[in-house]
Amino acid sequence: MTSPDFDYRNDPQLRESIERSILLGNLRRMHRLLWGLVLFLALVLLSSPLLYKKSVQHFGSAAPLDVQILWRSAWLAFDLLALFGIRRILSHPPERIGRVHRAVETGVPLMNMLFVVSLLTAGYAYNPSLEILYIALFAMAPLIRLNAVKTFIVVGLPLALLLALMDRRAADVAHMSNMISLIAVVILSAIVFRERYRSNVRELEQQAIIERQLRSMETLANTDGLTGLANRRSLDEHLETEWRRGVREHNFLAVVMLDIDFFKSYNDKYGHPSGDECIRNIARVIGSYARRAGDIAARYGGEEFVLVLPGVDLGDAASIAEKIRLEIFSANRPHAGSPEGRVTVSAGMASAPAASLDSGEELLRFADRALYRAKAEGRNRVVAAN
Repeated sequence: MTSPDFDYRNDPQLRESIERSILLGNLRRMHRLLWGLVLFLALVLLSSPLLYKKSVQHFGSAAPLDVQILWRSAWLAFDLLALFGIRRILSHPPERIGRVHRAVETGVPLMNMLFVVSLLTAGYAYNPSLEILYIALFAMAPLIRLNAVKTFIVVGLPLALLLALMDRRAADVAHMSNMISLIAVVILSAIVFRERYRSNVRELEQQAIIERQLRSMETLANTDGLTGLANRRSLDEHLETEWRRGVREHNFLAVVMLDIDFFKSYNDKYGHPSGDECIRNIARVIGSYARRAGDIAARYGGEEFVLVLPGVDLGDAASIAEKIRLEIFSANRPHAGSPEGRVTVSAGMASAPAASLDSGEELLRFADRALYRAKAEGRNRVVAAN
């Protein structure tokens, strides 16, 4: 459930995501609505002479036929342009919402309302078919979700203009009754606009919160609690993924395995809290070298760490491992149990074309053997696998 204190507007990333979802949803609904309007407008345009004749017979007053045809043609042309414009946007949905997208979302329904108002008020061109179209337009428009400001622009402005321009002298009882019905539909539509928008926002908020919680849980499941690096499970999955990618792309894959020298004696001398702090400090250094998208730094277990470097050959991997060793050595963290008098690390590294390996795990075994040799040869050094 959404917290009562939660407001998506306080989270820029979530706000952008929700507004993008609502906008694209509105454009999809407008696209369907415009197809119906275009077909209906084409039918009304073709029937203009007949509608004009009926208007004169029944009401004795109508705008010139050529004026009505001109307005309806302009209206149809606008909706066709909007239809193909929205279709183009939906074929390549934007990653970020721009002014053009917001203008389309608000401008298309607004222009349709203004076209109706202009036809209803041009020389008192009262025509039942147009009024039916206006009501139908507003009846379908609540499928679109707009906030309060956009609702006022799309619904309020055309309604105010309609009331201001309506020829009251020619408004008989039947016409006024229809106008009252029309205004009621407009007000109802405005309410539904807003409520559908708020309902949509709440749904998207809850969906976003659930997705964020799931991502957070997934991150916790793949992260080492002490260091914040990837854990063994995450390392195994990532290593296999990068090995398969390397096979496909005919690329190198490198693994650096590091171990804190004489760490047991460090724990015995300084205590486990200091030992944990030492591990965290070493992890921060190693993690800073996982700089590219495919790189990953992981805690392998205890005081051991692994750095996976896709696309890195043996020479570059050795250079990175040596930089890590020197940075840790230069930090000069006291370690009375070490011959160096400070905390040091040993590193074993391996690199090979991914296609030459049976699995990513095989490369990890090569790096582990190299690390064993580094320790056997005196520690505080980098050794490459044969």
